[in-house]
Amino acid sequence: MSAVFDFNHREKPPSFADTVNSCIDTALVAEQAERPQRDYLGGSRLAWAVLPR
Repeated sequence: MSAVFDFNHREKPPSFADTVNSCIDTALVAEQAERPQRDYLGGSRLAWAVLPR
């Protein structure tokens, strides 16, 4: 059994799905940036502080 290595790998152009996902990610990050930062701890953060490690 012989392995074939492609040392001439070239970047592929992004697929349609990659482009759509990138647009969605950008919109979600922009929307999140507009929200005020929370000033309270959620339940998971409280449990993290209480549970032994």
